[in-house]
Amino acid sequence: MVIVISVSAFLMFASVFRVRITYAPVDLEIKPYSAVTSYQCPSKKPGRAKNDKGDNMEWYLRDSRKKINFTNLHDAKFDGWGLSFDHVKDSLRPWKVKAFVPYLKSGDSIYESACGSGLNLLLTLEVLLENNITSITVSGNDYLEKSIYRANQIWESPSIVRHKGALCVGDSTNLSFVPSSTFDLVYTGYLDPLMDPLNLLPFNATAEEQGCSSVERCNSELAQEKNISMQEQKAQEDWTASWVLEMIRIAKPGAPVIVETIQQSICRYQRGWGGVDQVWWKTAILGYGLDVDPESIVLKPSGVFKERYNVLMKKNK
Repeated sequence: MVIVISVSAFLMFASVFRVRITYAPVDLEIKPYSAVTSYQCPSKKPGRAKNDKGDNMEWYLRDSRKKINFTNLHDAKFDGWGLSFDHVKDSLRPWKVKAFVPYLKSGDSIYESACGSGLNLLLTLEVLLENNITSITVSGNDYLEKSIYRANQIWESPSIVRHKGALCVGDSTNLSFVPSSTFDLVYTGYLDPLMDPLNLLPFNATAEEQGCSSVERCNSELAQEKNISMQEQKAQEDWTASWVLEMIRIAKPGAPVIVETIQQSICRYQRGWGGVDQVWWKTAILGYGLDVDPESIVLKPSGVFKERYNVLMKKNK
């Protein structure tokens, strides 16, 4: 007797009983950049980013140096988080199903700003595949050359079913090499905060020293220190807007633009590294000219870290 089971039913069974699935490289071929994107990676590396100081990038570089089993990427650790691929995927799956699945169809293209080693892109495609959305073309950028090297290694691995676009070294605040209105969905798995936003500390100050300095100002009773704290938060908001404006620009009209695991302001959550509060997003539409529908903004807990949150918004048509 032959039992026939649909792909969606099998994936549901696998999810419930935690069966590990290895997707064979069938059904899709690796297309050259020119076939799936209308641009090439820039030949020059970006200049030093505003958030590249002290040891801020060391966490990401540490993970990119580790050996990785390309035949079993589910054992890989996420960039700088120390969490396994499967843990992050399980944590983000409900969000991905609500924020990605309804807005994509087979054959669409997505872009991840600051994609790191490409693991968030991979888990996103696995969730889409669980929901019968296939043949998605993935593109992205990361500031760190070693991370993009690892991402290209992963996405050129024969164990992955994919259409690979361009994964480029690039500063997320300046994606001028990416054409406007190109992608069906644009997102970032993490918007790296701007530590020591006013550059008040020595350049080699550690991330811990930078964070503690800002927290001290948050708690100070001195008017001058409180004023500096407000200026630091304004610089943090400017930094966030510079990322998001580029993400919105390269999204197609009406397409979702998503920010995941973003942190709250450092004065609100003093054990974090800094970010923007949830109320900021609607005010930023006017304050920074974000080309999104204010009624489309959805804010939800991150699912990975209890003190962080996710944002979904849609570019104006």
